[in-house]
Amino acid sequence: MVRLVLTWTMWCALSAALAGPDDTRGAGQLVALIGERWSDVVDVLESGARPRVFAAEAARASITALEDEVTLVARTAHHALAVEIARDLGTRCAGVLLIGSHDEIVLDAPVVTLANDTPPRIRDALAAHDLDVVTLAHDLDVRPLWRPGPRMWLHRSSVVMNGSPVWGNGALVVGEGGAVLLDTPWTGEQTTLLDAWARHSLGAPIRAAFVSHAHADAAGGTASLTARGIPVHGSADTKRFAAEIDVEVPSHTFAREAVLEVAGLAIDLYAPGDGHAPGNAVAAVRHSDVVFGGCLVKSVRARGMGFVGHADLDSWPRALDAVAARFPAARLLIPGHGSPGEPKALLTHTRTMVTTFREGTRGG
Repeated sequence: MVRLVLTWTMWCALSAALAGPDDTRGAGQLVALIGERWSDVVDVLESGARPRVFAAEAARASITALEDEVTLVARTAHHALAVEIARDLGTRCAGVLLIGSHDEIVLDAPVVTLANDTPPRIRDALAAHDLDVVTLAHDLDVRPLWRPGPRMWLHRSSVVMNGSPVWGNGALVVGEGGAVLLDTPWTGEQTTLLDAWARHSLGAPIRAAFVSHAHADAAGGTASLTARGIPVHGSADTKRFAAEIDVEVPSHTFAREAVLEVAGLAIDLYAPGDGHAPGNAVAAVRHSDVVFGGCLVKSVRARGMGFVGHADLDSWPRALDAVAARFPAARLLIPGHGSPGEPKALLTHTRTMVTTFREGTRGG
């Protein structure tokens, strides 16, 4: 008998396979991956198939009758039914990977959860199918960043602009009994929901936050944090600019560099010079190879400059060079929007975009 309190399981909906075009993915969804060995699961994932339930051959027949119920769970996020199915699967199969419950569940089979020591082949196979995405709301999700050092999660949030959702990135760094938030989601409601998930699922409530600049895609949840006494760090120039545009200002500031130490974590905060916005800054997690760049950095797939109403196009390239020089050992750079990637590639692409845009607006 295995007794498990699901404080760090995955909330994922196999939406492309299970849900119709009008369905939304909600918290509490639960699907099971069943296999006698990890390789059974990986072989199915790498085949490109996306069945409702992955199973080793010995377990396949016993699961067939449950497929409709599993589909129902994914569509309705019916928590009670999800728990019953999980228990049933657990009594008849070699292993279960549970996705999406906070409750204590008793199973008669080994339970597998994903952690930093999960084999890379497993991680890649799951990530390729978005099976590591935790959907907290239609406009908020998180997924693990499989990096050395402290456990980290990438959070994505969106707001609708001109009829389409605009997604922005942030990160959650998990320490000892708490977490540090690197850029808030767009809104206070999203930020509160993210904090609740971190508290209940990771056992790591947000203890401090860093905002890379004063726009809503980085600091929109600042007021919700400060209202609960959570310190929010940002550069002094970000605080000054925030006051100018009448948004909530960081409660703690630094001039050029600082080290944020909380929950056993050490995070270097660095303001390399103006670029996307006055006082924009980046954060690097010590004992890791990750730098959070915020909107100073564009993803390699970015083709548009986005909002540049507060940008310093002359200083921006120099700020990018300063980031590269300050953190030469970084291996993953997280932009404010779009996919994280290799730092040199993102910095070079951003520099090219800024230079091209600047020359175009000035006539060469």
